[in-house]
Amino acid sequence: MMRRHWRHKYSVLLIAILLLLAAHGRILEFAATALVCDQRLPQGDTIAIVSGDGRFDFAAQAVAEDRAQRILLFEDGFRWLVQIGALPPGHEIDQQHLVTRNVHQDQIELLAGPVTNHWDRAVRLTGWLDQHADGSILLLCDRFESRRVRSILDQVLPESKSERVRIVGLADRRFDETNWWQSRTGVKSFVDAMLALLHSYAVGLPPPVKSNSWDPVEYERRLGGEVRGQKSEVRGQKLGT
Repeated sequence: MMRRHWRHKYSVLLIAILLLLAAHGRILEFAATALVCDQRLPQGDTIAIVSGDGRFDFAAQAVAEDRAQRILLFEDGFRWLVQIGALPPGHEIDQQHLVTRNVHQDQIELLAGPVTNHWDRAVRLTGWLDQHADGSILLLCDRFESRRVRSILDQVLPESKSERVRIVGLADRRFDETNWWQSRTGVKSFVDAMLALLHSYAVGLPPPVKSNSWDPVEYERRLGGEVRGQKSEVRGQKLGT
């Protein structure tokens, strides 16, 4: 409830500021640059995919041109729709996107352990860097999300490891920091990204996910046990009478 409250409060504030600055394109462009971190290098050891328009094309082309040797995918956090079989895990969808772009299965590596946010991803990258002392990572993410990703990596990873991860901020094909205010989608993306960045600075690491998350298999087992218990109780009452 509190999270919705602050998001609504700061959304109204940001929109008011945007309306005041609507005629000043350079100021709006400067505001968006605060969200962007683009550290792409001509060559990297490994590419990690988080988000961003055209991320699969970028990764596949880098591998095809020998600018990267492998691609890292993060294990899906397994939403309840995935748990009940209504949707495939996100990492399986990502893998299929890469395979259709002629990336070989052996060049795709899944980082073990489900993730639900950027903090989890940073922890997974820490483990991978521990196992690959000479490895470096080029991380692909949405352009307006890139500064927040960089900030979280710097908070979670030791400096020696953080330096081995570079960020590529992939621009949306519909807008970037030079024209985002000209479309409703661009404005929404800017506001959401700015709020998320401010929140990560103010709050930091989110609380851990509760371990007693809903498990459909466990739910069916408990439900079956309760039904059997009720039937036994009914039979006992009949025998008693």
